[in-house]
Amino acid sequence: MSATGVMAAVRAMAETTQQEADSRRLALRTLDASVGLALDRLDRRRHHIFAIWLEGLAAHLSPCVRELGVTRAHVRNRPMHFGGANEHVIPRMLESHYAYAAFGPRWFDKLGFDLVHFPFLFAPYSWAGSRVARVVTIHGSARNEMPYEMRKRFGMGKLARMTEALAGYDAILAVSESARREASEFYGIPDDRIRVVHDAIGDQFRPGPPSMQVLERYGIRRPFILSLCTLRPKKNVGTTVAAFAGLRRRGAPHQLVLVGDKAPGYTEVDERIAELGLEADVVQTGFVPAAEVPEFYRGASLLLFPSFHEGFGLPVAEAQASGCPVVATNAFSIPEVSGGAAELVDDPRSVDEVADRAWAILEDEARRNDLVARGLENVRRFRWDRILDTTIDAYEYALDRSVSRRGGPR
Repeated sequence: MSATGVMAAVRAMAETTQQEADSRRLALRTLDASVGLALDRLDRRRHHIFAIWLEGLAAHLSPCVRELGVTRAHVRNRPMHFGGANEHVIPRMLESHYAYAAFGPRWFDKLGFDLVHFPFLFAPYSWAGSRVARVVTIHGSARNEMPYEMRKRFGMGKLARMTEALAGYDAILAVSESARREASEFYGIPDDRIRVVHDAIGDQFRPGPPSMQVLERYGIRRPFILSLCTLRPKKNVGTTVAAFAGLRRRGAPHQLVLVGDKAPGYTEVDERIAELGLEADVVQTGFVPAAEVPEFYRGASLLLFPSFHEGFGLPVAEAQASGCPVVATNAFSIPEVSGGAAELVDDPRSVDEVADRAWAILEDEARRNDLVARGLENVRRFRWDRILDTTIDAYEYALDRSVSRRGGPR
């Protein structure tokens, strides 16, 4: 497909997507319930990438429920904004992990929630005396899949407590079929108890020219190759850096831009950059505000994402939605999410394979344009107007199940 054809396809797709979104908004489903998003435990983590998804979840749920509340910690790693949602700061007496695990649900009752959704794996050990419907989203099981040096695994005692606690949830969601299989295998949850509700991609991820003001603020010039993830062993960024060095040797004029926090104590990336003499060609931005993230996708020639494990792989879908071609790993959720619209490597440790796939995109405009067009089509299934329906379905199921479990009215 020619570049002109791609742009025509982009315009047509944008118009169709907008018409679909407008139609769905007219038929917006509502839920007569007070819903809480439990983010207070997440506040202690570096949720740079997921902040966008969480803000979108709150923004799209707000008009669909009677009342939306968000629970937050006193100290927060990252700023997030939730519009008109009520924010509730956790009592200091519940800041201890064990106190929260035992007594947190009673606080949810006090706040008047009918349903609480943990958007990341967390399961209080006791819901004694609580009437609240319980929902949790599982984003895969990297702790169990990855070698110990990459992700510290759950101890047997903690894994047993987690498994027992998950059994008491009214609805268990997984962000992909891959994540559902892992949840069933590692936490002993029957397959039919897990619903797949994909992560969603907001309308801010779309093709178009990037803000040069944003890029220049980070010392970025075009063309550049993008890596967007937390810098830690699981993400395999060392291979990304080495593959980029190979592209430079072939004559690629690009910078490599690494967007994301660096995990404490993680030094592989800096060591690779120094070893390969790439200090002048690699930009490490660290944390960037959520509003600026789309500019990096729009400005990039391609996204390199040879991660060892993903439960969903938000950067893959966000890049596709932005018209940025993707080189990623052919494992776990990535083939499912990329929908045949990305270059997938069978061995994420193979620097040559990653570099070859990237070079093919950079050198072959027709191949690049085809990936862009197919990526834009693929990612339509992850837009919020579609994902919201499955989310509301899951909430309704959880509320009904909690009524049966309690043997009384909602």
